[in-house]
Amino acid sequence: MRSPANRRALELLLRAVAFTGLIWLIAGSFMPHQPAGRVSLAEPSRLTLLRQWSLNPPADSLSVKFSTTPEAPVLDWLVALRRAGTGVTWSGAGLAPLALEVESRADPAGGVLVRAGGAPDRSVALRDRLGALDSLRLGRVGGTAIVPAAEGVIVASVHAESVTAVVPVGSPLHRILVLGAAGWESKFVVTALSERGWVVDARLTVAPRLSVTAGSPAALDTSAYAAVIALDSTASGQSDAITRYVHAGGGLILGPDAVNLRAFRDLLPAGPGHAVARPSLLVERVTTRADLPIHDLAPLRPNAVSLELADGHLVAAARRVGGGRVLALGLGETWRWRMQGDESALAAHRAWWAANVAAVAYLPVAGGGKPVNPAPLASLYQALGPPVEANEGASPGGSKSWLVLLSVMVSLLGEWTSRRLRGAV
Repeated sequence: MRSPANRRALELLLRAVAFTGLIWLIAGSFMPHQPAGRVSLAEPSRLTLLRQWSLNPPADSLSVKFSTTPEAPVLDWLVALRRAGTGVTWSGAGLAPLALEVESRADPAGGVLVRAGGAPDRSVALRDRLGALDSLRLGRVGGTAIVPAAEGVIVASVHAESVTAVVPVGSPLHRILVLGAAGWESKFVVTALSERGWVVDARLTVAPRLSVTAGSPAALDTSAYAAVIALDSTASGQSDAITRYVHAGGGLILGPDAVNLRAFRDLLPAGPGHAVARPSLLVERVTTRADLPIHDLAPLRPNAVSLELADGHLVAAARRVGGGRVLALGLGETWRWRMQGDESALAAHRAWWAANVAAVAYLPVAGGGKPVNPAPLASLYQALGPPVEANEGASPGGSKSWLVLLSVMVSLLGEWTSRRLRGAV
């Protein structure tokens, strides 16, 4: 049995709880009132609904259901409401993930490179301010497309979802430096790139201590050259300068005879690899790129990307080194493709070398338009967290007044009961 002293202490405690609750309820009645519970808005595509909700909130929590990802002003408004103490959740089962990147091509032919990411097997439609441009199919690692010309912006769309990117302003292209032995391969690499519109300097070795130059070779620097092409072992004498150039942001292409050089071992994305015997192939009958001699570049380095396989052998790989890019090629004697192929081989050879250069070339950053959100759905997750259906869980920030009132009533009832029992005893 409780002693009278313990019973009185319990009564005082219950009375204190009751008075504290009453004071909290009275003070709350004088404060600005915000209704409890959750109100759902169906697609605040315009800020009008959010303005009305913010001026006279019908609840202390807001749930938004999106049919498309919100634009930046709507998302910013919702984030501001959450920071002001309003519980904000969202849902949108039909939202499609989509990301977009647009960059200028390092190619005298111009154009922009469009990269899109999203759910595999989705078709992405591309358009600019003037109308439809192209479409691409997303794979496991997204999809790419080359747009020859675009006006103002590029919009990528998947169903109702769309992402907009401003077309970057093109930059003046620097020159290309070709290093190699004097021969057919060097001659036609220089020719192909010159036909494409590149200004090409070349330093071609005729004998161990004798070389000839084409153009006006200058000090190897990103202010002068967009990329260096080292076709064979004659480039080893400039390996230190090339390494510094790549780390500073320059691009480097290594031909199959340069991949084995120890001087470039730290730059390689793969290899050094080995030559592949192809007994069924006669180099005198090379007519397509698939007929060229192969130098297998395997193994691929962990931080490199495989770009092309031929007969199961790795023949093109790339990696970033410092601020620059390095591309290793395993297809040799490409001049045979140009000279012995059909009438389309000349253009195909030129386009292939231009694409290789564009993949690594240093391109000065030029001014662009206003920044855009390249991945709206990812930004929505980052700002408001994962989606929550309207019927999930309790309303965040709901009123606790009824709990306080219940505590007051229980405390008063407990004190009264204790005093009655103490009187009876």
